[in-house]
Amino acid sequence: MTYILLLVLGIVSAYIINLATDYEKCGDADRLKWFFGYVCGKPQYIVVMVLTPLAFMLLYCKSRTNLEMIRYAVLYILLASSSLKDYKERIVSNKLVAAGIVLGLVMAALDAEPEKFIQSVILFIAIALIMSLISFATKGGVGMGDTKLIAVSGLYTGLTGIISVLFYSFILSGITGIVLLILKKANSKSRIPFIPFLTLGFLIYLLLL
Repeated sequence: MTYILLLVLGIVSAYIINLATDYEKCGDADRLKWFFGYVCGKPQYIVVMVLTPLAFMLLYCKSRTNLEMIRYAVLYILLASSSLKDYKERIVSNKLVAAGIVLGLVMAALDAEPEKFIQSVILFIAIALIMSLISFATKGGVGMGDTKLIAVSGLYTGLTGIISVLFYSFILSGITGIVLLILKKANSKSRIPFIPFLTLGFLIYLLLL
């Protein structure tokens, strides 16, 4: 029964994620029919519809507490929503980043341990500064939107977690870049959206916990 509920919750969440990404296109009289047709015609939306229920089941299996499951679920929704935006427009929504910061701090505060809350804040600031320096050093090779979301992710995963997530993310993005170069679908100046790989890196991190 639990997995059925997670399946339903995952499907509903995926629909909301997709809908929020293109809400401005859903103004037609027959919105539901139009939007479902739109989703079926877009591979990225289909991926979210399939991946989200599976992600929720993975979260349930790997989380040690209910609070941890909620924290990881919030991060997944944040990353999935940002992935669609990054894939389509090559930008990361500041509204999503702000929501991620607020919810991340709330989750840290709910741990009821002041030390952990302070550590989370320090980690967030440290990651933001380090990634900003990397973005500056690479002349935008790592975008500021990516920098913000990586720092926010650290609020939810902790230091060890974000290091693992970034490790898997960079490996996946690197392999994808090489494949695209071999297939001549990209060149050395092409910019590949990073947030989808950050999302996959997070799921791999959970899978290997």
